[in-house]
Amino acid sequence: MTVHRFETMRRVLAAVDLGCGALPALDYAAGIARCRGAHLIVMHATGFAGSPLDLHADEPDPVARETAARAFFDAWREGNGDTSAEFVSVRSRAPDGIVETAIERDVGLVVVAPLIRAGLEAAAHHSVTAALIRSCPCPVLAVPVTI
Repeated sequence: MTVHRFETMRRVLAAVDLGCGALPALDYAAGIARCRGAHLIVMHATGFAGSPLDLHADEPDPVARETAARAFFDAWREGNGDTSAEFVSVRSRAPDGIVETAIERDVGLVVVAPLIRAGLEAAAHHSVTAALIRSCPCPVLAVPVTI
C-alpha cells in the first residue's frame, strides 16, 4: 500500500466535465494547490462518441467538447491568475484518461465533481467517481454539488 504525503504534493489534477459541479471542484482544487504550493492541472476527457461515460453525448465532436472545456478553463483562469495552472485535454473515456494523466504527471490528488443521478438513470450509468476511487493511484476528492 502506498502512503501519500500531502506535504510533498507537487501536482493537483482537477477533472472537469463542464457540468454544474465543475466550477466548485475546480475552485477546491485551486485552493488546495495554492495552499500546498502545487501546480494545478485542469483536465477534460473528451471521451468517445457513444460511450456510456460520455458526458457530452449531445455533442459528438470531441474537438467541439475540447474547445468548450478550454474556453471554460480560460474564463476561470482570468480570475485566478495567482494559481500555477495548465489545461490538458485527453481523448479517452473519463476514468481511463484521468487515471492515465494522474500516473503520467505524478499527481498527488485528483479532484472531481460527482454527477448526481437518481432512479433508473443512476442504475443505467457507471459512476466515474466510483471508478476513480477504485483505480486511481492517488487520493480522490469528490466535491459535492450543492444546489
